[in-house]
Amino acid sequence: MKYKITQEWLALITCLLISSSSIAAASIEVFEIEGLTSPASPKALTSQLTERLDVKVVNLNLKNTDTGWPQLSVEFDSGSLSRSDIENAISEIEDPAGHMYKVHQGPM
Repeated sequence: MKYKITQEWLALITCLLISSSSIAAASIEVFEIEGLTSPASPKALTSQLTERLDVKVVNLNLKNTDTGWPQLSVEFDSGSLSRSDIENAISEIEDPAGHMYKVHQGPM
């Protein structure tokens, strides 16, 4: 029995492989943020972070978190960025009031 592979089947298989590899590389990390001191802080943080890195801000929860710290959820390609890369970028962003943001490490 001979099987004939058409161009359509090859294109379909290629698309499936590409889409499954990009889905597997997407990660979401949650960061607890220090330094949100002014009403303009959330917008400044999210806009500057997305300008600096190829990330998508999924959520910024300012209230009702388990730890009491504002939580920033970020989606990114774990094949090209790490959690550490994002933490470093956050620490380099300045609040409109002149304060630097920081990722909270450890207990209160």
